[in-house]
Amino acid sequence: VLIVQGAAERFVAGVIGIADGYTTGTGVVFPRISSLIESEFLRGNLAQLRKLIAKFAPVELMRAEHGTGYNVAPLKKMLEIAYGIGDGRTRPRVMDLLPSDESRLREIMAPLVAYEKELSDGV
Repeated sequence: VLIVQGAAERFVAGVIGIADGYTTGTGVVFPRISSLIESEFLRGNLAQLRKLIAKFAPVELMRAEHGTGYNVAPLKKMLEIAYGIGDGRTRPRVMDLLPSDESRLREIMAPLVAYEKELSDGV
C-alpha cells in the first residue's frame, strides 16, 4: 500500500498542525522518492531521511496554505505538468490554484521531477 499510495507526506513535520486533515498524495506523484523516504525511515537513517523530507516539504507547505491537507489542486497540476495526466481541474469543494501559484509550483516541483527521473533511471 505504501508503494502505491505514497507515504512521504506524513513525514513532513508541521503540515498536519497547519492544515486540517491528513495530507496525502505527493507520494503518488513522486512514488520513487516516497518509497525511498519510507525505506530510509525503516533503516533508521535519519540524516538521509531529513534530506529527502526537505525535498517534499515545499509541496506540502504549499498545499497547507489553503488551510486543508485535502487540497489536491497542486497535486493535480503536478500530474498534468510532469506526466501529462489529467487537466489540473479539481472538484468544487477544493480551492483551485491561483494563477500566481502555477509558476511557483513549477519551481518547487522541478527538482522533484529531476530526482524522480534519476531514481527511475537507476532501476
